[in-house]
Amino acid sequence: MFGIVRLFVGLAFLTIIFGFGYLWGSQKTFPVQTALSGMRSELTSKIEQLEHSLRRTRIRMELFNARNHLVAAQTAIRERNYGEGRLELLNARNAVIKVAESADEPQKKELVQLAERVRAIQERIDRPNPPSKAGIEEAIRRMDQLLS
Repeated sequence: MFGIVRLFVGLAFLTIIFGFGYLWGSQKTFPVQTALSGMRSELTSKIEQLEHSLRRTRIRMELFNARNHLVAAQTAIRERNYGEGRLELLNARNAVIKVAESADEPQKKELVQLAERVRAIQERIDRPNPPSKAGIEEAIRRMDQLLS
């Protein structure tokens, strides 16, 4: 009987020792887990900021591309090359529509209006003695406002 009591006391002692060891070990991992979760949230916010900056940069690049097409169309119309001007206007309009698809809501509204202006200029090119020069200059100024 004395041996069974000794066995239970020994098991209780070992259980207490292992319990304290477990608690001591888990207390050391808690700061590490806290630091890791803080780093994870910081990295997540940085990644979101980088994605936002990348999206903004892509939009600006596409807007510059559309502006270049508008300038090329302006030059073509000035040289009375209306076919090339119409093609450049179509490319500019497609670029603006592409940007509008991925833009924020307020910017999207402005870009859709700009695409409609470019479409109106395209229609005016088909008329004899087209009055498109002023329209293209206005579209280029509007594009510059969006880029700034």
